[in-house]
Amino acid sequence: MTGRLWSKVKFGILLQDNSRGIMPVLKLSYDHLPSHLKYCFAYCSVLPKDYTFIRKQLIQLWMAEGFLQQPKGRKHMEDVGNEYFNILLWNSLFKIVKKDEYAEIVTCKMHDLVYDLAQFVGKLDHLSMEANNVEDISAVRGFSIFLDHEGTFDILEALKKAKKLRTLFISSSLVSSDMLMNFKSLRALDLSRCEMKGLPSSLSELKHLRYLDLSNNPIEILPESITSLYNLQTLKLHKCRYLLGLPKEMRKMISLRDIELNKCDKCTQMPIDMGRLTNLRTLTRFIVGKDLGRSIKQLKCLNLRGELTICDLENVTSGIESREANLRGKQDIHFLQLLWGGHDNESDSGKLDDVLEALEPHPNLKSLLIENFGGLKVPTWMSNGLSPFKNLIQLRLQQCPRWEYNPTLGELPFLRVLYLSRMKNMKYLGREFYYSNSSGSTSSSTVAFPSLEELTLWEMRNLVEWLEVLPSFPSLEQLFVRSCPELKITPSRFPSLKKIVVFGHK
Repeated sequence: MTGRLWSKVKFGILLQDNSRGIMPVLKLSYDHLPSHLKYCFAYCSVLPKDYTFIRKQLIQLWMAEGFLQQPKGRKHMEDVGNEYFNILLWNSLFKIVKKDEYAEIVTCKMHDLVYDLAQFVGKLDHLSMEANNVEDISAVRGFSIFLDHEGTFDILEALKKAKKLRTLFISSSLVSSDMLMNFKSLRALDLSRCEMKGLPSSLSELKHLRYLDLSNNPIEILPESITSLYNLQTLKLHKCRYLLGLPKEMRKMISLRDIELNKCDKCTQMPIDMGRLTNLRTLTRFIVGKDLGRSIKQLKCLNLRGELTICDLENVTSGIESREANLRGKQDIHFLQLLWGGHDNESDSGKLDDVLEALEPHPNLKSLLIENFGGLKVPTWMSNGLSPFKNLIQLRLQQCPRWEYNPTLGELPFLRVLYLSRMKNMKYLGREFYYSNSSGSTSSSTVAFPSLEELTLWEMRNLVEWLEVLPSFPSLEQLFVRSCPELKITPSRFPSLKKIVVFGHK
């Protein structure tokens, strides 16, 4: 009896033994799901028991397999995927593992009994296999195997017969061109654990591929041939630290919806005309180039969501050009980083001020980082008290050496993390730090920084006074004051403080 057949027998026994317990309840939850959600649920058995699912990744895989119904109205496919995920969660088929600082679900798991149910209803379509338990997988559509050296040869031999595969998760440096040529129907391919320095040449032949995860591999070059994957929707390159660049002609990949480039530190140039990828929804990193095809204007028509880091902003020539990026119109960007390069960042303060002024984000923003900005002025969208940005949870201002004062931050109702560093011209955190002049918020009943939990002042070498204004900081739990040698006056009342670190201080 094969392992998969035994799993179905075992589940039937469990169902009988738990006739008054949790199993019938789970089965009932599943039975009441519409058919498209049943496919999504059963698909989860393609990954091992006790696997930690990343919510976004799971939705991308459902999308690659074609399980998501076409969105209606102004919805996007990702919105449909989130609705499916939430329904499975509400039916107790997922359990939350981790939320981010914005209270969004990041990861989840399946209880062991729920996973058994997913295997049972998968109808032998999906399989996660251990290296020492090789089975006939010729009819399997979804397959995962995370290998050590034991059993590697047997698994790779078995894979040669799996002509119907649509999803493949594999961890082996032995992945070859010949092997991939067997999988003409493949929709999703995860090679993130394969330690590959180069890509198999046959990868470009997988014309139906929609999801490709190359994260963590020591890849230096993505060949131009990858641009022939015109159905590809998701390209993950997270932690490809040796990657030097992306193919120039990525504009051909018109189906792309997600490009994840986190921690690709050696990648210093974007492909030409990224703005043509109008289906793109996620672009975690955009590097501003000097030529038109790589300028910040390429962001104009991209309806991006989630996180976006814009690097090398010193290459933006004017406020008119930076306004073309239309950050103000990107209501689904919640995490934004604006980074200038480390060289000559104070050369033309007037131009720099205009550029940052025109990079005003949408008020839906939850996290903002501004780093290495050499201009003189705080932009008006910040200096007016950041009043439109009531959703802001995290703010980091790093290496803005010519700013002499901070924007008003005490009125942000949900701000939980504030990080200020290397503001060498800043001498005072006065009343304007707490309240704007226009707000009239000076009465003793108004609490400044009502939600702030963590505050860091780092290398504020000329900061002399941090004025105490009461009531303020009722929720502050962690305070870090580092390398602020001239700071002599500070607040003294932090009713919720649990941790304080002070060093490099007179």
